[in-house]
Amino acid sequence: MRLNHIPKPDYVQLLIFAIFLVVGLFIYKDFGIGWDEEIQRRTGMISHEYIYKDSKELLEWRDKDYGVAFELPLIIVEKNMSSKKDKDIYQMRHLVTHLFFLLGGLAIYKLIRLLLKDKMLAAIGTLLYFLHPRIYTDSFYNTKDIPFVALYAICLYWSAKAFQSHKKLHFLILGIFTGLLINARIMGVLFFSCVFVFFLIDIITDGIQGRKVLNTTAGFLLFICFTITTLYISWPYLWIDPLHNFAEAFINMSKFRWPGEVLLKGKLIKATELPWFYAPLWMGITTPVFYIIIGLFGTAVALGILIRRPLRYLGNVPERNIVLALVSLIVPIAAVIVLHSVLYDAWRQLFFLYVPFILLAVLGIYYLQAKVNRKLVYGLSFLLIGLQACSMISQHPFGNIYFNSFTTKTPEYIRQNYEMDYWGVNFNQSLDYILAHDTSKHIKVTGKVGTPSEINTRILYKDTRISYSDPVDADYFITNYRGHTEDYKEYEGYEFHSFIINNSKVHTIFRHREMFEKAYPERSRRE
Repeated sequence: MRLNHIPKPDYVQLLIFAIFLVVGLFIYKDFGIGWDEEIQRRTGMISHEYIYKDSKELLEWRDKDYGVAFELPLIIVEKNMSSKKDKDIYQMRHLVTHLFFLLGGLAIYKLIRLLLKDKMLAAIGTLLYFLHPRIYTDSFYNTKDIPFVALYAICLYWSAKAFQSHKKLHFLILGIFTGLLINARIMGVLFFSCVFVFFLIDIITDGIQGRKVLNTTAGFLLFICFTITTLYISWPYLWIDPLHNFAEAFINMSKFRWPGEVLLKGKLIKATELPWFYAPLWMGITTPVFYIIIGLFGTAVALGILIRRPLRYLGNVPERNIVLALVSLIVPIAAVIVLHSVLYDAWRQLFFLYVPFILLAVLGIYYLQAKVNRKLVYGLSFLLIGLQACSMISQHPFGNIYFNSFTTKTPEYIRQNYEMDYWGVNFNQSLDYILAHDTSKHIKVTGKVGTPSEINTRILYKDTRISYSDPVDADYFITNYRGHTEDYKEYEGYEFHSFIINNSKVHTIFRHREMFEKAYPERSRRE
């Protein structure tokens, strides 16, 4: 190969990813263990044992219908670790999850470069992806939703790449990632359906215009075959009865089995009885305002273009990816509303919608810079995104509790009206604070058994001065207020420390022993 054929490195891309890689390596240990992490790890482990040890536990496991596209590789990494300490294992999971999230950002960058041929727009889109406070923070511990977000971005890129190049290898790769996407979350069927329709349109168009359909048909068959094969191979639950078990998983996830309550506008509401605006409201109050404005503007632009020239954007043209973005954004929201789907923990199950939203936001910026002034529009975009980055730095590691300016910040309003640290990943901050401010040789903390207060203490603080205890013996009680929006009146006057974000208490440490000995002197006892 001649030297002048070697592609020049994209320094903008390299700079962005180098910065976020270094930041991730520095902060991935700053987060505690979330509510579902032990169960998620167990789900991956059971599938691993089914494959390698012929264990039958998978057949009875309550979450057997969960895809393991990401959990199974995490178990494989875990099995090859030199350290077998739970703390090291969970921190590895946090790091690997974040690295996979970064790959999604790489796909966003390449997709925008491919479609719009503009490095600055690609950089803006990538920064929008990385600098959503809630999604970025979740990217360290949320193995349920973040892999699906990253895979969605990767699939969008390979879809655009394959249809542009018509190379069979690219359709093969698209099929592999689509199979993993559906495995990660059943909602991936939507993307598969869109690509399926695009293929049918192209085959019909080729036939009408007298072009050979063999190449398009070959790509279509490769896509279908490798999607199905990858889905089957990567999901052991399907090995038993592929069609029946896939249908069962699809039905179960469309009406998920969670009977709990969520906090919305000051009321605890059953997850099975959510108002239609639950998801749109959460998206609207936890996404930076600038992102919302430019995203809605881009959506309006895309709808306007599609309405004026609908057939132009259904053919095999780069702009067809805008149609795919619109469908990926609008259809899931409509489906959730119409089907009364069970949602909880804000809008994390719909985080993947942010990927097509980014594409539409970038389209809006592209339209503006063509109509107004390129340097002004780009400069203002980078400035506002930079200010959001500064805000995220100042709020770290509580980015999972980000609320924008649409939400009132009066004292304790958010705590009393909306879920905050619903997964309990910030309990480690409370435990660190106790260790830093209590010099006792042995410190006992309490909370609800099986909740993150217990999980984090047991796993992250094993072999330290702090341990989990029965309430009778505990020195401190720690709460994240989940399911308890009101104040703890029994602890009035015994507050040791509170972490306050958005003018609301996120976590509070109470001096439990002092309260308990005063309130129940006949039951209290010391070591």
